[in-house]
Amino acid sequence: MFKNSYLSLLSLDKDGIIVIVIIVLALLLLIYLVILITCFSFMLNFKRDINRRKDFINVTLYQKLNLLSKLAEIMEKYLTDNDPLKIMGNNEDLKKYQKLDAQEFEEFHVYSEKILQNAQKIYINFDLEEESKKQVEEIFLAIAELNDKYFQAVQLYNTSVVAYNYWYNFKTTKWVKKILFMKTIDTIK
Repeated sequence: MFKNSYLSLLSLDKDGIIVIVIIVLALLLLIYLVILITCFSFMLNFKRDINRRKDFINVTLYQKLNLLSKLAEIMEKYLTDNDPLKIMGNNEDLKKYQKLDAQEFEEFHVYSEKILQNAQKIYINFDLEEESKKQVEEIFLAIAELNDKYFQAVQLYNTSVVAYNYWYNFKTTKWVKKILFMKTIDTIK
């Protein structure tokens, strides 16, 4: 009796085979949609992280710029006209908050580090007043802390970028992302 029912399952008519094929295709489509939604969900989460970290880096660099401007004010009488610290301190555009792109972070950080090194040379070579000396040392410490925060934020940013790019390059869904004109994101050097 069981053999006959088993054989009857195997001997399906044309309509039964079509129904099974449709069910299998629907299941495969459902699985693909779950994979696609998962990829986009992870990409969206990492994109939010990337934007938050980018904003944090912008604020950190702005704070560093403000501290360098304060150094320029304190050391003003020791600066020559072509001194980068004086030029930066007199530049009103640099004192305004500017939202930088991720590609500009490294360039701006290198620029601010050159100015900081210049300020450190002035600090070492000239005898500042005791109060000014104390203010300069506090600013140097604050800048060192901001540099630490900057490097940590860059590492976290790059980690999020790598994770985002992983989900972007997920092989089975990459073509959908290309159709939607989505792109990978570059890390910060």
